[in-house]
Amino acid sequence: NEDSWLFRLDHRFNERNTIYARAGRDVSFTSAPLGNLLDTQQIITHPANYVLAWQHTFSLHVFNDARFGINRVPYHNPQATVFPVEIDTDAFEALNNSATDHEIGTTFGYIDNLAISHGRHTFKTGIEVRR
Repeated sequence: NEDSWLFRLDHRFNERNTIYARAGRDVSFTSAPLGNLLDTQQIITHPANYVLAWQHTFSLHVFNDARFGINRVPYHNPQATVFPVEIDTDAFEALNNSATDHEIGTTFGYIDNLAISHGRHTFKTGIEVRR
C-alpha cells in the first residue's frame, strides 16, 4: 500500500531572478509474514524531499544558482508476534519477540554555483555542503 505526491512551484520575479520550490512525499506500508506462528513484519516508510532554489543573472556573462534541500527518511519496522519473549534453539526456527527497528535519517544539502562566460571560455566555481 503506497501513496505519494510531488509539488513544484516556479516563480519569476523579473528577468534576473527566479526561484522554485519542490516538495515530495511517499507513504508506504508493507506487511508480510515472517514464517512462524503468526509472526508478521510491518515496514512503514515516509520519505520526504524538499528543495528551494534561487537563480540570479548578474549580467549577460555571470550567472548564479543556489539550492538548499532536506531529505528525510523515517523508517519503522515493527514485528508483531504472539510471544512476548524470544525463544531460540538450534533444532528449530526462532520464535521472535515483538522487536522494533526505528530509524530516521535526515540530510541537509546546500549547493551554490557561479558561472562566468568570457569569449569562448566558461569558468565555473561553487560549493556544496552536506550534513
